[in-house]
Amino acid sequence: MAGQHWAGVAMGFLTYAIGVLIAPLAVFGPPLVGGDPSFGFDPGPVEMLGNLVFGLPALCAVAGIALAPLLLVCGAAGLVWATGLRSILVAGGATVGETDQRAVDGRILFWIVVLVGIGWLMIGFPMLTLMGDPGFVD
Repeated sequence: MAGQHWAGVAMGFLTYAIGVLIAPLAVFGPPLVGGDPSFGFDPGPVEMLGNLVFGLPALCAVAGIALAPLLLVCGAAGLVWATGLRSILVAGGATVGETDQRAVDGRILFWIVVLVGIGWLMIGFPMLTLMGDPGFVD
């Protein structure tokens, strides 16, 4: 409502980034207290520290590239949410702030999509074709 261009898309991108950063914690996070050690994964403190320092950033990068199509979905969902919220608030009598005409935010978001998309074309798409039937995705 403050009149910021690209606020909804930026919110969607931020949601995507938070998801990509939090999801690997399920893999490399500390084991649950009283968890089942029968899986053979019972890391010690050194292994856990190594996983958090090296494995977590690597898995975040891989997840960010592999889930690149989700970035577009999150951006579109943020745009729809912001547009809907603005419509509801305006219909309720709220005033909309003057729109800031800077296009820098749009260019930054565009280049994020381009870089993640290039990464997906280089890494994610070939993974689908090398694995044979990409039916596992759905």
